[in-house]
Amino acid sequence: MTNPLDSVHPDLYPLLTAFSEEMIPLFRESLSSLILYGSGAGVNYIPGKSNVNLLMVMKELKFFDLLKYQKRAHYWKERGITPPLFTSLDFLEQSRDVFPIEWQEIISHHILLYGQNPFTFSIDRQDLRRECEREVRKIQVRLRQAFLETEKKPAEIEHLAMTSLNSVFPVLRSLLLIQHESPPIEREKLIELFFRKHHLSPAPFLKIWAIKKGKLISKEEYLGWFEDYLNQLEELSKLIDQIRLT
Repeated sequence: MTNPLDSVHPDLYPLLTAFSEEMIPLFRESLSSLILYGSGAGVNYIPGKSNVNLLMVMKELKFFDLLKYQKRAHYWKERGITPPLFTSLDFLEQSRDVFPIEWQEIISHHILLYGQNPFTFSIDRQDLRRECEREVRKIQVRLRQAFLETEKKPAEIEHLAMTSLNSVFPVLRSLLLIQHESPPIEREKLIELFFRKHHLSPAPFLKIWAIKKGKLISKEEYLGWFEDYLNQLEELSKLIDQIRLT
């Protein structure tokens, strides 16, 4: 039988093995499935920088389940595992029109570590388009407001841009899906495909991704590329507004 952890980054194998071996017996009576998603489930994982995201799907989610995990939350967070997203089977089914991007992201790419796969439903394309536009508009508003507090410090601008880019990737993947395209898993290829398909420059997004992977840039460059990034986000929001589904 194939081990689902065989496909994860080597650094994650012992960590996720230990986590699974503790969590499955701890929640066995109520746990329906344990799912790895996000960068840890694919080629975009960057050791020491990427979060390890897990979804714990319960048959019925009770407050007691949260209390049980809370006792171990600090231990696992120190080892790199973000506190899992706890949900129930009913919540998944009932919230697919509320969180279409979030669930589509996990549907498109995840690793089932335990139990039955709960993602047997599909996401409505109109719901997905609406949330894409709302998300990009929110990113723009947050960036403008947060920039005012950076005092133009390069390190703070860098952190601001890299954090926001994590929210852009799901939008790009979702937009390609609703346009009947298959989005690449690799983030650099995703940026290039999306922006060239829509005749927009991928340069600001590629630069931020390069910085996230460790590239250093001069202090003089920061304001210029951050302005370019904001401008391209505005173009992206206009593009989404014009998309008509067929």
